[in-house]
Parts: sequence; C-alpha cells; structure tokens
Amino acid sequence: MQAASRSTRVIELIKAGIDIRVHSKHKIEHNKFGVFDKKIVITGSFNWTTPASEFNSENCAIMPESNAVMAYKRRFETFWDMNSAAKSKAAIINIETALVRRVVTGQ
Repeated sequence: MQAASRSTRVIELIKAGIDIRVHSKHKIEHNKFGVFDKKIVITGSFNWTTPASEFNSENCAIMPESNAVMAYKRRFETFWDMNSAAKSKAAIINIETALVRRVVTGQ
C-alpha cells in the first residue's frame, strides 16, 4: 500500500488499533510480502488490491518453509526498526493533512 496515495488506508488501520510504520528511507518501498503467524510467507508481484486480483496478471508464492519464514521475518524486522515510531508519526501527520486538503479542495 502506498501510504500517501489517494487510496491509502493508513488512517483506517491506525483507528482500528493496528501498529504500523509508514516512513521509509527509500523513495519507493516496493517489497510485497507478509509473514503470517511466523509460519507462512506470502510474496510475489501481487499488489493485494482489487485490480490485482480481478484484472492483472500477477504472481504470488506461499512458502511455509521455516528458512524462508525466518529470512522474511528478519527483513520485516529490519524495515520495522528502520522506520521508527517517531518517523512514522511525522509521516502520518503529513498523510492526514493531505487527506483533509483533498476533501476541502475536492481533489
């Protein structure tokens, strides 16, 4: 999910009580993977959006192998630590401001 895009769900996730991090040192964060219950990794080109599931040609790999799970878990933890709570808070304020601006200006 692009945190600052028009279709962002960042604020909804926060309001639902989900702890997220949105800031990144990279201009584009293009990783697409999830580690579920420390047991399964899902990764691939799939964007986890309606267009991806209904219209696009995508790939998605499901990996239950423990070595893959641990490698992706370590990668996730690297991103989590890199994108501190303070950096995320500043980015979230910017996202909220942009969303309000879009509503006010009708864009």
